[in-house]
Amino acid sequence: MNVNKMCSVCGHNKGVGRNYCAITCESCKMFFKRTALKNQTFDCPSGGKCKINAITRKLCTKCRIEKCCAVGMRKELLKSYGLVDVDREYNTSTNESSPQSAQSDDNNCHEIDILLENTINTSAEELMDQIRDIENYVTNNIFVASDKQLPQMPVIPVFRELIDYKGLNQLECNRMRELMTASDVFKRYELGKNIVKSKDKDVVTKLFMPRTEAHIRDVINFTKGLKAFVNVCPDDQLALIKYSFMEVGYVYPEWERDPIILELLTAIIIFNPKHPDLSHRASIKLEQQIYIYLLRKYLQLKCRSQFESELRLQTLMNSMTDLKIAGDLHREDEINEYHNYKPYYGPLLKELYGL
Repeated sequence: MNVNKMCSVCGHNKGVGRNYCAITCESCKMFFKRTALKNQTFDCPSGGKCKINAITRKLCTKCRIEKCCAVGMRKELLKSYGLVDVDREYNTSTNESSPQSAQSDDNNCHEIDILLENTINTSAEELMDQIRDIENYVTNNIFVASDKQLPQMPVIPVFRELIDYKGLNQLECNRMRELMTASDVFKRYELGKNIVKSKDKDVVTKLFMPRTEAHIRDVINFTKGLKAFVNVCPDDQLALIKYSFMEVGYVYPEWERDPIILELLTAIIIFNPKHPDLSHRASIKLEQQIYIYLLRKYLQLKCRSQFESELRLQTLMNSMTDLKIAGDLHREDEINEYHNYKPYYGPLLKELYGL
């Protein structure tokens, strides 16, 4: 019997194991644990027709939890796992057994039987085959997991040329590597074939806000991968994210065709010393100038012409000004209409806007 190496919910191939009677990844396991027992009704923007995969799994809670149940994940095991964890914690701290723990063990017998039902009917030979498959899978994953996480072909050949460029020193190469690693948090969301058309602003806002929350989370995780950002004081970190996440969302669809320009522009947008409420503008301006400098070097490599590279750099910098104006207008509009759409705003958006 071969071990299923793909998550049966989203198809991801990292951290896969048997969780709540189904083969899933760690992300879907934790999602099921957080969501399955909630007494809450979820909405689906496509009427229950979402395609759940490793990229789209965060976009629709309703379809994801339904698929978890469809592939065999059992809600009744959630409570039993919790009791087992509590008992283990209690026994570790006191080293004593009690009638209550014995009673909880009796109550869990049915759930334990469910977990073992697929194992007791397996022959010794089949069991050894499964163990070998698991060992081979884990061993292979140790070496190739990091390679599978990144879309290599669009980025690495160009980056190798950039490293080999005679004007780029080791410090600059390290900055580029750090930036490209941090940028992996931004996923390229695939558009589904189903299209929802609506002229009702309430409906559009309701469907759009979960995506906004996910985008803010991506921006926060991106900044955590930049040492320069981590060294900024907490108040300035909050201000940089607050006044840049909207512009980052605008720039991604426009420059997705060139990942290196996209990643450099993202850093330039975030390290903007003109953002309000900043305490250390000089150090932030220095970081922005470093990324502008790296962008200039990349354009020189790509264009092979000093005149053309400088012209394109100037065009990009001018577009940043327009982008900032558009972001400020969007932000002001959302704050003004907050009271009309308060139920749809997520916790991250509320915190950033101080609502």
